[in-house]
Amino acid sequence: MYKDTKNECKISSILLCDIFVFRDIINIRQILDLQEGDGNMYKIGDMVVYGIHGVCRIAQLETQRVNHKKVEYFVLEPISQSTSRYFVPSKNEAALAKLRHILKKEEIEDLLQSKDTCEDCWNEDENFRKQTYKELLSSCDCAAMIRMLRTLQNHKKETLACGKKFHISDANFMRDAEKVIYSEFSLVLGIPYDQVEKYIEV
Repeated sequence: MYKDTKNECKISSILLCDIFVFRDIINIRQILDLQEGDGNMYKIGDMVVYGIHGVCRIAQLETQRVNHKKVEYFVLEPISQSTSRYFVPSKNEAALAKLRHILKKEEIEDLLQSKDTCEDCWNEDENFRKQTYKELLSSCDCAAMIRMLRTLQNHKKETLACGKKFHISDANFMRDAEKVIYSEFSLVLGIPYDQVEKYIEV
């Protein structure tokens, strides 16, 4: 049976070209989606979550000279500690990866009802837990952080019920996760900080 290999090669080339063009369009669209006005997805007055520091307000943009170059920073003020300030380079991808806008009420409700946040992720390997939890607290993955917090809270209850002590490193990770999640949920949902634990129980 005769096969027109030349035409097949042309068609394959066209399809491959289309794929690359489509990929480039998507990349450009993503870049444009991140840009607002001066090229940043954040602006003064925005409420954001910054790593383990919890909810902060972007108080201002500040330019500093570093190694003879001008560097623009977002100046963040934690809502719980008005005397503290964090400087996040506005063009540094690694630093911005720890920053995100606070969730909306609907997003919180969806997360709490999601299977992803209800699954137990306990691991008996202490070193594995330390590394995993450390990475989670530095990320913007709210679903994973909720799953981690629920897992630790459940494990604490089980441990204490057996008359054992809850591991201090797990307690520290749980406290840090509570700080981040409780401060955000309390603000968005309009409930007292100390009532968030009951609200997010599985």
